[in-house]
Amino acid sequence: MEGIIMPKIKPFEEHTERYDSWFERHKYAYLSELNAIKKVLPEEECIEVGVGTGRFAQPLGIKIGVEPSRKMAEIAEKRGIKVIEGIAEDLPFPDSSLSCILMVTTICFVDDVEKSIKEAYRVLKPGGYIVIGFIDKNSKIGKEYERNKDKSVFYREAKFFSTEEVISILERSGFKVEKIVQTLFHKLDEIKDIEPVKEGYGEGSFVAIRAKKVDITERIIKEVKELARDLGEEETLNAIDRFLLLNKGLEKIRGEHFVRVGIYGFLEGLLTTFKSKYNDERIDRLLSAVRELREREEYFLRKSNPPISE
Repeated sequence: MEGIIMPKIKPFEEHTERYDSWFERHKYAYLSELNAIKKVLPEEECIEVGVGTGRFAQPLGIKIGVEPSRKMAEIAEKRGIKVIEGIAEDLPFPDSSLSCILMVTTICFVDDVEKSIKEAYRVLKPGGYIVIGFIDKNSKIGKEYERNKDKSVFYREAKFFSTEEVISILERSGFKVEKIVQTLFHKLDEIKDIEPVKEGYGEGSFVAIRAKKVDITERIIKEVKELARDLGEEETLNAIDRFLLLNKGLEKIRGEHFVRVGIYGFLEGLLTTFKSKYNDERIDRLLSAVRELREREEYFLRKSNPPISE
């Protein structure tokens, strides 16, 4: 990435001071957003992805941030943040190494939001948290930003999301949403004081979501076994148990992603056979879920074991 300024980073490199001054010009909106993040931030130590100039990390006590813009990082470092150069789609951390990731108004500027959330899942420990703060595209401010995108130096390349879209991406990526709050109930130029923080979404323009990394492998296995039992496939039940027994202990040798790719591939084969024999809507639902999970784990496996360059 050295020497290359990506399109969505360029405005922040060229107008860094202008960006940072927004928080002074819109002090009450900023403080309201900060309060919303505080409501959902877990006690676990967090790192911020897309730390910017450190406006959120510093008051939240976050010590480490990831940021692709060098000029933004310089200001964050002056605020006491250790900044690692990087992007959300390719986080510079090993698997299952972090307890909490914070992203505030980051998802609208990444090139691939799905990949960014999958990366967060990869680097979080089991039971770890992701906290996302963003402007809902269906809100008053969201609609205003979308309407005036072409006039904005910063938002010209941005892509805004609705709360429902963010929830869907999180759930598809293996997270369970635990808490959602909202704030900023007026247009930006009408905010003259710190706004309240309310539970839920649909009224406020700024939404903060906390979601937990969960392992759904056991749940999927249970559902496939229940399906097999209902279909009278007793031999399939035995086959699943034998396969899991053979894989027991393999995780310590080959890693969790290798084992899960194998499990999901095995279940996909069983469900494909069921589909050719039975007409049951559960088969299609489970088959779709298993394929998506296998593809996710294959991505993690490639990430953990990159090919050797010739």
